[in-house]
This record gives sequence, C-alpha cells and structure tokens, in this order.
Amino acid sequence: MSGWASALSGYVGGLSAWALALSGYVGGLSAWALVLSGYAGGLSAWALALSGYVGGLSA
Repeated sequence: MSGWASALSGYVGGLSAWALALSGYVGGLSAWALVLSGYAGGLSAWALALSGYVGGLSA
C-alpha cells in the first residue's frame, strides 16, 4: 500500500509541477501582451501627434 501511496504522491507532485510550468507560461504570455499593448498605445499616441502636426501644417 505504501508503494501505491508513494506512486500517487509522485503523480500529484508531477501534476503540480506541470501546473506551475503552465501558469508560468500563461504569466509570460500576459506580460508579453501587456508589452505589446503598451507598444500599440505608444504607436497610436505617435499617430495622434503626427496627425496634429499635419493638421497644423495644413492650417
């Protein structure tokens, strides 16, 4: 019985390590999405500034 319990605890330990790795991967993905959204926000602010500049030139 102790061999079975040991195998089960090893399996549960393996599962929790896998869940940890998966959560780290998801955390990495969300950090990357955050950086990408910051980059897109910076681009749109730059486009806004450029359009204001062009508007000033045409005026």
